[in-house]
Amino acid sequence: MAGTGLLMWSTGFAPLVRRTAAAFVHDRLALAAGLVPAGHIALAHADPEARRGMRSGSVGREWARREHPLWVPGERAGDRLEDQ
Repeated sequence: MAGTGLLMWSTGFAPLVRRTAAAFVHDRLALAAGLVPAGHIALAHADPEARRGMRSGSVGREWARREHPLWVPGERAGDRLEDQ
């Protein structure tokens, strides 16, 4: 964003076409810079067990089995809970 902002700011550095393109790219990058953190916050809000794990360093066995089966001793990738 610094590069596109610099192109937009310094009017004598680049022709109008490049400054217009820089504004388009700059706007899209700013939108992404807002949406990515918002998405992370929404996903974190939807999973309280994951938030607890980030704070405490541990999660429940069932959550680990459901979300990351390789963390649970004896589990293999691709195993489903119904198969056990």
